[in-house]
Amino acid sequence: MTRRIVYLSGSRADFGLMERSLRAIDADPRLDLEILISGQHLSGLHGLTATDIEGSGFASRRLAEVPMVGEDRAEMSTSVAQQMQSITAALAEIRPDLLLLLGDRGEMVAGALAAVFLGIPIAHFHGGERSGTVDDQFRRAISALAHIHFPPTEAARDRLLRMGEVPENIHWLGAPGLDAIRGFTPIDAKDLRTELGLRPSGPLFMVVFHPVVQDADLAALQTSELLSALSDQNADVVIMAPNSDAGSAAISATYRNARSASEADRPARFHWFTHLERDRYLSLLAASDLLIGNSSSGIIEAASLRTAVVNIGDRQTLRDRGSSVFDCDVTAHAISDTIAKALAYDGPYESVYDAGGCAERLPDVLASLDISRRLIKKRYSF
Repeated sequence: MTRRIVYLSGSRADFGLMERSLRAIDADPRLDLEILISGQHLSGLHGLTATDIEGSGFASRRLAEVPMVGEDRAEMSTSVAQQMQSITAALAEIRPDLLLLLGDRGEMVAGALAAVFLGIPIAHFHGGERSGTVDDQFRRAISALAHIHFPPTEAARDRLLRMGEVPENIHWLGAPGLDAIRGFTPIDAKDLRTELGLRPSGPLFMVVFHPVVQDADLAALQTSELLSALSDQNADVVIMAPNSDAGSAAISATYRNARSASEADRPARFHWFTHLERDRYLSLLAASDLLIGNSSSGIIEAASLRTAVVNIGDRQTLRDRGSSVFDCDVTAHAISDTIAKALAYDGPYESVYDAGGCAERLPDVLASLDISRRLIKKRYSF
């Protein structure tokens, strides 16, 4: 009997990380996959990336759009409540055998709560990690609600065990986002530079900077410090739009002001993008001299593409990482100093997130799971 699987996707980030694993699931005759499209995917401010999923060949359905301007924390709370309503309605209609969730964002919390009320088993990817912000609370809450766990590192697996999760329900397959890099051939760097409107040669920095929810009131100041440090760099600087968390509206407004300012008095040349499809994103990451910001891409994926990282602030401060990640405070002086250190780095590039490939092993695990009433009646080891 075919096992019905639903994956909940809320942003370009989680879909890109899971795409190879989702294709492996979709290709397996023992599994029937459908994707629920929610969150930032439905927002024009964030590139309306629902169309990426709908054009990918997966069975999918859009959920109700909710406000995701990124102005304050109340908006985040309200959007989670609204998403829980539409997720509940979709899951009640589909009645899947298993719901897949990744990470720690609000829609994943909403999906976990909805599934528990409906008696649907949950498999959670990237549980057991630490980042150092409110994301830890969300991630831990999802892990506590989930029944099956796919931690990205051995350290994350050990934390799940200490949380009371039972060993037989924990499967360490590594980070699913690394599957897209395994055997990946980047777009030719010169062709990519031409396509993106960059200079044909010279230093290239990629910037992905998101708000920290607890510091939402500091987002504009922090972004100004970042732009001040970048302005002094003689490089092409590709800046990606932030996510929809509280504070993102302030980041976007600061970016808009910078875009309208004259470029004549700064050596850096800024380029602004709302969204790049996955292959271009990874190709740009591979071609860049540095990734600068506070994205999990810098912690999980950059090392596999041999790109050093300037990790700003405390959004990722507790994540497991290799020696190619350089941490700094959110001040122009600290960022400039750390850029110089990172540019001088020449290896090694180590990834603690690589367990030999997630996608090729995941379908067998999902097909062989004992999804029974015993699993739903979750027990902890303590």
